[in-house]
Amino acid sequence: MADSLLEILNEVRSQEQCDEHDVRKLITVAGSMRELYRLLLHEPRPENRPIVIQLLKYETKEHEQHDGLSQHLIICSYLLARHGYVEDCLLIWEAKIANFSTFLGVNDVLLVSAGIDETICFLRNNSPKQRSSYRSLLFLNTPVSKSALSSAAALEHIEKALNGGRFVDREREFEEIKRFCQRSLAIE
Repeated sequence: MADSLLEILNEVRSQEQCDEHDVRKLITVAGSMRELYRLLLHEPRPENRPIVIQLLKYETKEHEQHDGLSQHLIICSYLLARHGYVEDCLLIWEAKIANFSTFLGVNDVLLVSAGIDETICFLRNNSPKQRSSYRSLLFLNTPVSKSALSSAAALEHIEKALNGGRFVDREREFEEIKRFCQRSLAIE
């Protein structure tokens, strides 16, 4: 099974894009999400990013339908964050706000894995031009795209976290999340 999983994974890695069908195929061949995440955690490669993006979308959709937080959502968020692309903060934000438990359980450090200043700059450029809170935009029925609203909400959250001192030791926290992922998947 490990050989066939690696074969399918390499096939998907070689494609320009990864879609839900590819993810379902990987999950089926892996036999479990755990095996797939073990392989992705063990083999950090840039060509894994499109796969991890689809997996995070899948996990987020699953978590939006119920309360709770699975280790898989944290692992997948970590896998994407370690690639360090600033635009991925929005996918991680969507995972964080999937439900109450995910909001509390997905570490804010994962949102700023590309750098605090870079992430804030990116979110400011993607937020509505009015500098009001995203909540006031909702209450005023201001027409804005979902992406812009999400950017504004993530920006407000990150700025509060920054002002609250939650990013003081980002590297240590990121390493702790990595160790959590390894322990969850029993990788030493």
